[in-house]
Amino acid sequence: NPCCKVRLLVINNQRKRILTEEEIESLLKRLSHQPKAYLFVLIAIFTGARPKAILNLQCKNIDFSFNTITFIAMKKRPPYSVVLHQRLAIALHKWCKDLRPEEFIFFRENPSLNKSVHLSYIGIKKFIQPSMDILFNKGLPANDRINKVTLYTLRHSFGSLLSKRGANAFVIKELMNHSKIDMTDRYVKVSSQETKKYIDAIL
Repeated sequence: NPCCKVRLLVINNQRKRILTEEEIESLLKRLSHQPKAYLFVLIAIFTGARPKAILNLQCKNIDFSFNTITFIAMKKRPPYSVVLHQRLAIALHKWCKDLRPEEFIFFRENPSLNKSVHLSYIGIKKFIQPSMDILFNKGLPANDRINKVTLYTLRHSFGSLLSKRGANAFVIKELMNHSKIDMTDRYVKVSSQETKKYIDAIL
């Protein structure tokens, strides 16, 4: 192969855009008339789970007795559980009351209703991405992976919000199901107020 020794260009496509709490609320408000899209965003922002893991959720993965949600293995990682935020628990309880244990939370409705098959990534994206584009992506090129808000932005926002609330790297790593701590480093931000507290304590 004459191309085997060609070196690929290094492209920086690491997403930098995260949503503020106000932006999250504005997105949820806009999606309030679309129950499935609203619930997807709520799960993503309160668990930080990958979109595919959310789409694979079945009713049996929600344990209301222990108030946890369990996601299947992704990227060769084992299944893991996250404690339910009260707001998410209420929404899930209403959504799951008519579902059987083996049925998917995000079941397929097109071309026909089938709760034993989950919605595709493209399917859920069609519900949510237009609202994200209107609220956050005006004027951005379609291929701007760094600044464009997408479904994955919800996961990154979760990690950043945890850091803002004071969670350390190990807590964030556990909750985001990262395999290595260096994957978590980009979410860990130390505020100037926090650094000042330690500097002032010197001598």
